[in-house]
Amino acid sequence: MLPQKRRKILLACSQCRNRKTRCNGDRPICRSCQERGLKCQYEQSLPKSSSSISEIEGRLRLLEQSRTSSERPDSFEASQCSSNPLANALHELRDEHVEVKQLGQETILVDQSIHGSSSNDSFINQVTAVMDTANKAQQEWPNTAQSRGAESSLPLQSRIAPELNFPFPSPEDSVALMECFWDNIQPIFPILHRPSVQRSYSLICQPCEADVGRDVLERDLLQATLNIIFALGCQYDNHLPFEQRTTSAAEFYERSRTFFSLDAIDVPTQSHVQLFLLTAIYLHSTAYANRCWDMVGAGLRLAQSLGLHQENNFLHSNESQLKREMRRRIWYCCVILDKMTATTFGRPVTLSRFWNVEPPQAIDDEFLQHVGKGCQPPGLHSKMDGFVYSISLFDILDNVLSTIYSSSNDKIEHPSQEKPHLTFTKRLVSTFTLNSQLDDLLKNIPTHLKLQEDFTNNASQMKRCFQVQTKTLNCRILYVRLLILRPWLLEGVHPAGGNIVSSRTMNSSTLGQNTTQEIRTLCVSTAQLIIDTLYEDELNSSQSSSWHAVYFSYAAASILLAAAIRPDSSVDLESEPYKASWRKAIHTLKHNKVQLHASFRAVEVLEGCRERLRSAMKLTADSLNGQDALPPGEVEFDWAVDMNSEIRELDLLSPNFFLDSW
Repeated sequence: MLPQKRRKILLACSQCRNRKTRCNGDRPICRSCQERGLKCQYEQSLPKSSSSISEIEGRLRLLEQSRTSSERPDSFEASQCSSNPLANALHELRDEHVEVKQLGQETILVDQSIHGSSSNDSFINQVTAVMDTANKAQQEWPNTAQSRGAESSLPLQSRIAPELNFPFPSPEDSVALMECFWDNIQPIFPILHRPSVQRSYSLICQPCEADVGRDVLERDLLQATLNIIFALGCQYDNHLPFEQRTTSAAEFYERSRTFFSLDAIDVPTQSHVQLFLLTAIYLHSTAYANRCWDMVGAGLRLAQSLGLHQENNFLHSNESQLKREMRRRIWYCCVILDKMTATTFGRPVTLSRFWNVEPPQAIDDEFLQHVGKGCQPPGLHSKMDGFVYSISLFDILDNVLSTIYSSSNDKIEHPSQEKPHLTFTKRLVSTFTLNSQLDDLLKNIPTHLKLQEDFTNNASQMKRCFQVQTKTLNCRILYVRLLILRPWLLEGVHPAGGNIVSSRTMNSSTLGQNTTQEIRTLCVSTAQLIIDTLYEDELNSSQSSSWHAVYFSYAAASILLAAAIRPDSSVDLESEPYKASWRKAIHTLKHNKVQLHASFRAVEVLEGCRERLRSAMKLTADSLNGQDALPPGEVEFDWAVDMNSEIRELDLLSPNFFLDSW
């Protein structure tokens, strides 16, 4: 029998090479060093066994271009996902859109992903289905390819320099970009420990001798994290012109990718989870929002592999207060981003509800201790307050998704056998219960996180932190309320069959009629409150609005459109106060500086829907003038509803919306 061949390794540790002994190459400590109780060190990272991600993506792009050039220019066939396993593995690094339709000389790009019932896309589909008129040829959807510009159809890398000659920012610029990050992102997602990041940045800016003990992989990971911080900071830097913001942010993002290798997650750390989550937040406000979904999923799985989802006495018995609180913060950032993206895209949450991690304490970064136990000084509000209260809000959101939106999908696949009035009653009970939970949460919010709070007595940094947290938390609460109430807005409005049936035919009791009418009224007033809040903030704040302003304004404006459709509704976008609300929503969208191109796209969609509404209402009035009176509660229309309209593909988070961060 032949002797077994010795297993070859790519790189031996320094100790084994010096002793000229066999090394099994295990990391972070090899077997030989473990047996001898020695410190195991590797002088360099593992040799790359394959091409870098950028090289692979470049090859894939060349293949796609060669394939596209060989196809007929008038082809209606949509591109399919590559069958190449490597291409599938890099799905989050590729464009999410495909060509689906040729209109003259311009091509409309459509999102390839699926958006479910909780997304704005699904709701706007319902609105448009009701508004579509019989004469589709005369109701052509506004051309969108020209408004996006030719460059929007190009991949991100092809719109920036092929080589990253972008220099590392000067110390002054670095500090400014990091301040933008600390002011706008950290209050909402406390993923990083600020003193630790600033200390690491100081070390990496010093001469190489100060960084001798740092592992190559660790240094690259820090570089990747700093560059994604700079990318996020660029989006909120008011001193940069808009075009320079997007270009600089894109280049920092590309630099971050060059410093990160997939080999690094063979030994995952919390720093990897932090990098993935920060990258997801950045991608949320770019042309590649679908990558956000993928990056959140990757970060979740890394977090679970590290045991962040459990309070394990064996794993965490000796950790310091700083490590414990950062572990909890990172885990709940994972939880919030999971629920947030699930709501946005209308997809199932990745995480189950079962974990036993305590929420993080409301203690600021500077008071957390490596040794001992720090605490928040009495009378000083913590910059963690907004995040801690958001955890309770996202628990309610989880209930909304599981109660209202998952059940709506089940009803399509498995129609209920219950009597209609029982289903109606159950839905009412769920609506009242969830809405009451939101009311209770609002009552318990501390004064410094309420919208009417005056921040003039706070220091400048604390003032900005609480302003961001207050606006975001309260708008999130209002948006969750919209999600609870929104399904009732089009209750009884059915485009199929050519009839619009009012709520009276759905429930004959006066109590039921009054209840559903009150729900719809509350839904519309909530949308108006969101619009007013964001409009006032845009007028009075010198800081850039967050991407929340675009997302929430778009959702609120779609509520006004839906309410105006109902034949029994008093909402008229041509008269006050709804006309003013519509104008404010459009103003907020047009003046958003973080997602300017996305805002223009959202305005185009909303204005196009409003034009369809005008046409539909005109046809309705004309048809009624020549008909006899119909039975109460039922108005008949001869509308041809085209559910394959381009509007089906429109959503704030589809890649078509964005050229350049819920």
